[in-house]
Amino acid sequence: MPPVLDPTKSKVDGLAFLGLSLARYHDEGHPDSVTHQTAFDLNQVLDRDYEFLFSTNDDGWLVGGGEPGPPTTYKLAAKDSAHVEIMRIGTYRKDWGGVPLEEIVSVMQSGEILIPQIEALPTAVVANPDNPPELEIRFDMEPEIPNFEDLNAPLPTNWQLRFLHNQFFKKFIFPSRFCPGAFHSTILRKAEFRSEEHRKKYFAKCDTAIAEWRKAGPQPLNTIPRSLTGEPLERPTLEQLASKKSDLSYPDDEQIAEAEEKKDDESFAPNQGATRVTNLEVSLAVTESVADDGTCVVNVGDVVFTAYGEGKVVSTKMESESVEVELPYGRLFVRLTESLVKKEVLSADKLSEPKAVSEVPVPASECHSGIWLFTDRENITHFFKPNFFPPYNTPEKKKIILDVLREEWDEKTLSWKPCGQGSMTKRKATTNPAMLDISPLSQLDELMDGVLSTINGCCTPQANATNDGDRK
Repeated sequence: MPPVLDPTKSKVDGLAFLGLSLARYHDEGHPDSVTHQTAFDLNQVLDRDYEFLFSTNDDGWLVGGGEPGPPTTYKLAAKDSAHVEIMRIGTYRKDWGGVPLEEIVSVMQSGEILIPQIEALPTAVVANPDNPPELEIRFDMEPEIPNFEDLNAPLPTNWQLRFLHNQFFKKFIFPSRFCPGAFHSTILRKAEFRSEEHRKKYFAKCDTAIAEWRKAGPQPLNTIPRSLTGEPLERPTLEQLASKKSDLSYPDDEQIAEAEEKKDDESFAPNQGATRVTNLEVSLAVTESVADDGTCVVNVGDVVFTAYGEGKVVSTKMESESVEVELPYGRLFVRLTESLVKKEVLSADKLSEPKAVSEVPVPASECHSGIWLFTDRENITHFFKPNFFPPYNTPEKKKIILDVLREEWDEKTLSWKPCGQGSMTKRKATTNPAMLDISPLSQLDELMDGVLSTINGCCTPQANATNDGDRK
């Protein structure tokens, strides 16, 4: 039975959930599959030619573009439904143990749940304990226990999933709530291999793909802006923004006079008022980072500029720390926003005190990797964009994140445990209790739970029968 919060009040086992979408169109899959992420081509861990696998259930491959169906394959035709569940809702009916859709959407839009820019990394492909097993891609938090003492220590891989899970479980209290196998994406059901040797070769293939993904590190899943219901929103180009006359405003006489008066004043920036220049140089913020190979990278980030002049847009040419632009709209203010990014490799001696890659801030306008609301694995109704933006290595944000991660849900007791002591941790913590804020009282509670469990086990009729048999 699923480890729901209250089985006595969970009446219907529904399929609604909050989670990640890993769906991606592929030529070998279903023609109606959609792309929600381009970070990982899950076909790298599939066996579409059945070189290693002998049989599966009717669904075939659930990911990597899904199943095209006959005559390409003779499995049930289905779109890619790759996903990672973070909280199973079940149904939107309270009388069935669920929670109303309106409540979910209201909370997710309110800002109560901090939604980080989700950068994920597959950590393994495994066969679950079922017989025959399901094949799963794992998204485990590594290391399983963060370093709670050193704020300079890096956050674990896939911390965002546990961060969201814990917030969801604290906020939403309803009978049908649980998280199936935190955290994984099922790629195939009832997997039967041709032989043990074929099984080993298949998982060796998967290990190779995982190793390549690890080299690249965690990646954002969704990289484009989307509406609340998940449809892609096209970002307007520079020319499109300029062509919208409703977005343009004429400068008044005072602004023009001020610009004329201060045209020779270097402290009067062109983007602070009206000016007659046609060549506008705008200084940009430059951040430095170190690539994996030790070379230095310069990132020139977002710029917003307001200008007034004649001519046309001739370039968004990047030169060092500036952009040269010519604008076409005569005596008009034109407000344009364009994300201009330039990366160039420089020798280390050209940069002083380069920052670590993780310290380079990502503009909020570039953060689109958020959370999806599914009615079931094939039907998405809502998308919730990030509201808790990087960088995450500042003391303030590190504290927020680590405070949420200090606890871990335990499916066996349906209660919170210190991180490292719950059912999500495969290798139980042997860490200094002070690091995890484990009080002596909580340790005593756990000891008593174990004693009572042993006593109850010894007193059951089945246990007594076994003991009687041993005495005979």
